[in-house]
Amino acid sequence: MATAVKNGLVLVEVLVLTVLRNSSSTTTEITPATVTATAIPGLGEACTTECSPPDMVECVNHVCQCIPPLNSTGKYCVTEPGAVGDLGFTNVTDSTVSLIWEEPTTPGVIQYYDIVFNVNGLCFYEILYQCTSNSRRTGPCGLMTFTTMMNCHGNISYDVSLLKPYTNYSMSISARNDKYDGPNSTLSIQTDISAPLQPMRVAATVLNASVIRVSWTRPSHDNGPTWYNITVWEATGRRSSNFTLKTTVRVDGFNTTSCEVPGLLSSWEYKFMVTAYTPEGSAQAPNTSGVVMTLPAEPGPVENLTASALPEPYFGMLLTWNCPEEKQRNGRIMDCTLHYKGDVSQVEHYGRYTPEDPCTDTKSVLVPMAPAINYTFTVFANAEFTGKRMSIISRMDPKGMVFVLPARASNENQYSKSVIIVSAVCGIVIVVLLAVVVFLVIYTRILRSKKEKE
Repeated sequence: MATAVKNGLVLVEVLVLTVLRNSSSTTTEITPATVTATAIPGLGEACTTECSPPDMVECVNHVCQCIPPLNSTGKYCVTEPGAVGDLGFTNVTDSTVSLIWEEPTTPGVIQYYDIVFNVNGLCFYEILYQCTSNSRRTGPCGLMTFTTMMNCHGNISYDVSLLKPYTNYSMSISARNDKYDGPNSTLSIQTDISAPLQPMRVAATVLNASVIRVSWTRPSHDNGPTWYNITVWEATGRRSSNFTLKTTVRVDGFNTTSCEVPGLLSSWEYKFMVTAYTPEGSAQAPNTSGVVMTLPAEPGPVENLTASALPEPYFGMLLTWNCPEEKQRNGRIMDCTLHYKGDVSQVEHYGRYTPEDPCTDTKSVLVPMAPAINYTFTVFANAEFTGKRMSIISRMDPKGMVFVLPARASNENQYSKSVIIVSAVCGIVIVVLLAVVVFLVIYTRILRSKKEKE
């Protein structure tokens, strides 16, 4: 009996020593295969003898605690994860990419993968690829996505969207938990070119009589090698509200924001449309400027200047002409000026139009003339500036024939705003003088005939 009791006491002593030895242990080997992201029930709670799972937690001082080197997050026992393996990407488009990687070879407990896309050192987009719930705080990125995935082990893939075209991203990924951040693995990704965004706030500024500057605000993002087509629309007439395509001007460079368009008509209405292009196409819904008018300039010469003799017994010319060709009026034609030189020199004015001469009719003026004298007629239109001069030389012989030299343009300029009112007074005077001459001739012959009879 005594021997049995003695043997029982020895066995109890051995068991006590074994328990004490186990409770005083401070290191335990934890293999990666035994570390999972499963929430541990009772972690941090009171215990009596043991906790579960026994390879991760133990009862120390009557509390379930993580076995070192594991640390508690409150729900999990975790270690620092390792770096992901075989990081790469496929299927790049202008806004998406497929990422591929392998879980760390020494994973620890992975609650999520943190994927970050940086542009020029600044965070553009962050993705939390969640394996379990976690207490991850919001980062500095303006764009952030949380996605819960079932596959967090072995070979992993994830399709990223919401990227911007033609952008060089520095992408990093790390395995993490609420206690530790694993090391970052990085690579560079260049997204593809896409059709451009549309430039905004197109405006036209008149510089002079033939040049307009077109300006715009560049698109909000550079989607690829960019150029701009500036479409020039020209009014079909001075008073027309319709426009026709005149030309298209191309300027290169995404950062270009203005272009000067030369070779335009003076005092003429234009509008402009700006369209952005990349090798992948053009922007939708191009923007158009308001309608602007170039500054006025010197009007061109009048057209069809002619002189024709009046029927007998009148001594004079009928002078006719038309306005300058519409696209050469270069302003609002208000009136015309007539210079004529022969036996007399005279300046007359024709017309007074508001707001401007419609130029739909042929202008005509009766001009008295003396026979056998060359007359030079010069006509020009007046707008904001004095127009180019057109001249013609005419002559009436004693028999009433008309000799006309070809019309020619003159370089002289003179501005006048009076009305052309050509008088026939000179013609009347000439007729009276001729009648007197005829009377004197007849009277002289009568006197001579009487003397001969006597």
